Amino acid sequence: MKDEEQEDSENQEERSDASRSRRIFWGRALSLLFIALSLISYVRDGKPRFVPLPMKPLEVAANTTAVPAIPGAPGALRGRNVVMVTLDTTRPDRLGFYGNRSIQTPTLDRLAAEGVIFSNAVATATSTLPTHSSIFTGLYPHHHGARANGLYRLAPEQRTLAEMLSDEGYDTAAFVSAFVLAEQFGLNQGFAHYDDETGALSVAAGYAERRAEDTTNRAIEWLKAKRSRPYFLWVHYFDPHQAHTPPARFREQNSHPYDGEIAYMDHELRRLLDEVRRTSEDEPLIVVTADHGEALGEHGEQSHPYLAYDATLRIPLIMHAPETFGRGRHMSSRVSQVDLLPTIASLLGMEVSQTLDGVDLATEIDPHRAVISEVVEGQVNFGWAGLAVLYRGSLKYIDGPNPELFDLARDPLEKRNLVSEQHLLADEMKRSLRTLRKGHARLPARVASDLEPADVARLEALGYLVSATSNFEPGRNGPDPRSQLALLHEVFFEMSKIPSGPPRSMWDELLTRIRGHRATPGETISALETMSAAHPDFAPVYRHLAALYDSQGRSEDAARARELLDQQVRGSSGPKSSRSDR
Repeated sequence: MKDEEQEDSENQEERSDASRSRRIFWGRALSLLFIALSLISYVRDGKPRFVPLPMKPLEVAANTTAVPAIPGAPGALRGRNVVMVTLDTTRPDRLGFYGNRSIQTPTLDRLAAEGVIFSNAVATATSTLPTHSSIFTGLYPHHHGARANGLYRLAPEQRTLAEMLSDEGYDTAAFVSAFVLAEQFGLNQGFAHYDDETGALSVAAGYAERRAEDTTNRAIEWLKAKRSRPYFLWVHYFDPHQAHTPPARFREQNSHPYDGEIAYMDHELRRLLDEVRRTSEDEPLIVVTADHGEALGEHGEQSHPYLAYDATLRIPLIMHAPETFGRGRHMSSRVSQVDLLPTIASLLGMEVSQTLDGVDLATEIDPHRAVISEVVEGQVNFGWAGLAVLYRGSLKYIDGPNPELFDLARDPLEKRNLVSEQHLLADEMKRSLRTLRKGHARLPARVASDLEPADVARLEALGYLVSATSNFEPGRNGPDPRSQLALLHEVFFEMSKIPSGPPRSMWDELLTRIRGHRATPGETISALETMSAAHPDFAPVYRHLAALYDSQGRSEDAARARELLDQQVRGSSGPKSSRSDR
């Protein structure tokens, strides 16, 4: 009998090894195809190219049970440990439990199978600080005030979930993986321990982030400490954010480096949750979500800060406490990040302010409830138009210079703008949106604009351009961000030629070789000066020119570039001759 069991075990291991080998083979093959397509595109015309990952509608496993609300009574989890995990820049359609069969995310898949998943969760914005501030305050950005990365901070008068739990006797700790969430931007409120160390060395290497392994190690060390009271732990993983440079093992097993970063993050999440379970006498409440998604080429956007489509606004959300909620539950109602604080507070038996924007997800939600989002990064940094979004039922309205209306039930990828054929409905949704934001749509005075040059460098290393010297006039409308992105990507492409340390991936090395050289700062300055001459009213080019002039000791040129940047942010009407307008 033992021989048969041993033989079965050996056969199972062989099958597992064969399956793993097949995944690695196909991952490498798809990676090579991805690189080949990118190089062919580049060689064809010498222009920056980006191989996109098209959006896919989310799929939910057939064996999940639809529920109108989280099956948890008020106070059902009173006194339990609470773990909040936020996955930066993570698009839900790239995850296994939402139907992506080309990626291995076993940790998230297990949580989803055992917990409550949400298939219509949306972010309040498309950048990191505003969305995390909404998660921890239950307020939309136009109420909590931390509306853009680097230029604003969460004000001390805003009461956070960490402060509420600290007052309830919880031990609180946070481990964040990127400078954009550093203590100086206000999210440390209520945390007895706030670990935001990314270090200057990471900036010298071309990024200002801490990899998931390091963040997990630090969180595990904190979890190992003896304590006599429950804890609230927040862990933020940044890896899926650009640039996409997963460890070799995860790069080889996935067809796109973005997927590789997600698979790597999932692996580290397992280590974290193993320690959480070990240190929890009772079932903990585990919440996993994202700050926002990633466009990856959808609607012409490569990253996430500037447009308002669901590639960047739709987020994953899991709430896990299976002994209380049951297993395999699914909520299809439209929910927002602002709902997390009131829901967690209710489950823990705490009272919350009635002035919050969020609702308790343990109560049934009105299917026609209005949920809103905003996009202001381009507005505050470049003087572009801000965008505001209203979700109601299956409808989505985007308010901006060129309004858009989508029926997401029929058009989940937002391909067909219904404004012209449904103009009365569009006008009604516009009025509803502006009523919801009335009296709060103006941007407050900046409270974090006194950034040091090193701070600006850290933010720029993350892909955020911070026009810290400008005085934004909130009442003015600028150009449609969609008309600006092609030229912005050309600016990013020129900047990418400057070495910021050794190449960190095979992809970086191949691009460097195909270009024939690494551009010097002087060569890049010349390229950007040519661009600014052709597009004198394009604000981003002056931001980069100012930084490059500073690096070359050209202080007068840098000051002039900042003056031009400030003029564009305060009064730009967009590139009049830009190819991106066509």
